[in-house]
Amino acid sequence: MKFQEADGRFSHVIYSDDHGAHWKIGGGAECNTNEFAVAERKDGSLLLNMRSYHGKNRRAVQTSGDGGLTWFTRFPLDWVKGK
Repeated sequence: MKFQEADGRFSHVIYSDDHGAHWKIGGGAECNTNEFAVAERKDGSLLLNMRSYHGKNRRAVQTSGDGGLTWFTRFPLDWVKGK
């Protein structure tokens, strides 16, 4: 999904590859997500864990193999359900 195509709220990354001198917008995650945390995995890929508004008390998890420029769903949006 491209940043411009999203309608509604969604998580995206803002990154710097020059120690904070300049900032860029990375790829957008699944639509209807926000409030995320990102972690770098052992293989160098990124994991994005975020709040999902695709139902009550839901999480969404996506991964990126290109430093956050694109995000792919590896788990269904209802993978983790709240009680």
